[in-house]
Amino acid sequence: MLFVPYGHGPRLRRAIEFLVAHPGNTISFPELAAQAGASTRALARLFVTETGMSFGRWREHLRIVAAVDRLTHGRSITQTALELGYQSPSAFTTMFTRLLGMPPGRLLKTLR
Repeated sequence: MLFVPYGHGPRLRRAIEFLVAHPGNTISFPELAAQAGASTRALARLFVTETGMSFGRWREHLRIVAAVDRLTHGRSITQTALELGYQSPSAFTTMFTRLLGMPPGRLLKTLR
């Protein structure tokens, strides 16, 4: 089962709720921290202590979870990659394979 941890603190929750609602958004970490009402240092610490992951790693996992959902609902690899903020389908496929151990097409065949 794929999931990303959400954490509990209000500043982290504000940041995470924004990212979950907009997984392809390319907001910078300082902008996200300001939106959440935290310093970059505090938000970085909250990500690690409450989710067990750095912000960058957490965002990658969120995007992969969102990708699996989109792909299993019939979206193409190219459309999914672009919607989730990847520069190209190949960049998306590389990240997907690194995190899940297989490319998106093979995962879809396995799930069918």
